[in-house]
Amino acid sequence: MGADNVTGKGGAILVTGMAARDRSGDPKGNWRFLEGCMRLAVDGSPLEILSDGTESYFYGSLYFDQGRDDYANDIAGLMQFYGTGAGKGAAGTTDAGTPPHFSAYRFHDSELLVHHNNMSLVWRCGDVNQCIGDGPALYGPGAVDVFSQVLAYNW
Repeated sequence: MGADNVTGKGGAILVTGMAARDRSGDPKGNWRFLEGCMRLAVDGSPLEILSDGTESYFYGSLYFDQGRDDYANDIAGLMQFYGTGAGKGAAGTTDAGTPPHFSAYRFHDSELLVHHNNMSLVWRCGDVNQCIGDGPALYGPGAVDVFSQVLAYNW
């Protein structure tokens, strides 16, 4: 799925934000939708891998340590991570029956993503095989709701 497309005479992506929620209906909760690599295509070039997983793009690790590592720093942050299987809910509530979901952000001021004509930032939900190629997805992309925002500067 195309996360965001930026076009213009030139510019850069400055900030990205993303939220995703499981829709699989699995009563135990299903976090496999995090198995997705972030990719970037600049000025018509082939897609390049930016991260080897959703959580690593947002400077987290291993399914965000099951939500035990809410964090905010100068590069990225995890704002929400809860739902069935995460072990915690919003504001200390239980998460029983709540579909797994997360939200995070990433600044690109220290790693500029610059384009001359256009740029596409792509997240493929359910990636397998270390994000190499376009093989079968581990987890159906239709089983997750995704919301994303990009702040880009065009000149």
